[in-house]
Amino acid sequence: MLCLLSLWLSASAVDLYGKAFIFPKETDTSYVLLSPDLPLSLQAFTLCMKVASVLPTNREIILFAYRTKDYDELNMWQEFNGTFSLYLSGPGVSFTLPALNTFGNHMCVTWESQSGLIAFWVNGKRSLRQVLRPGHRIQPEGTVILGQDPDSFLGSFEKAQSFVGEISNLYMWDHVLSPSVIERVYLDYSFPKGNIFDWQSLSYKCTGDVMVE
Repeated sequence: MLCLLSLWLSASAVDLYGKAFIFPKETDTSYVLLSPDLPLSLQAFTLCMKVASVLPTNREIILFAYRTKDYDELNMWQEFNGTFSLYLSGPGVSFTLPALNTFGNHMCVTWESQSGLIAFWVNGKRSLRQVLRPGHRIQPEGTVILGQDPDSFLGSFEKAQSFVGEISNLYMWDHVLSPSVIERVYLDYSFPKGNIFDWQSLSYKCTGDVMVE
């Protein structure tokens, strides 16, 4: 199904269980716009998704982008050197994680403001923890995009940074989930509904060459 035919569903969301957003090729025009159930005014979060791609490890790949008019508030990347990074309104930290592959990795990232502790989880296993922006708050009134990195509020995309592959099972909470719950999210077994984004009740709009299958 061509995702570009989907409607903007602010009142009733779509159950995407068993499906994926498919980005078949590099572009500077194709993306998915997500509508959150709660404003992204955050002092903590857990973000999870399943990602499959065969793009080379020596290429920048945007995995998740949340931008307000003034800042990239929350961006997750694969970097040129193959590491994975999370940035919060400028500063970021990088992690050495298993590479993306054709079969897909389940990835989560957790952060909370009081300590600044951040960790990645890949296929249910936690990375070491680092510290990023203790005391910081992520600001609301922005735009969440999959597939492109907006260098302006909704535009200035670069083809060489675009995502190519499949993204599915995207969930986000406004708090840090416990390790046992993150494991259940990975196993896709009996976990709490994502109160910001929930793959089984997602409001979205597609632009360009994106499919839902």
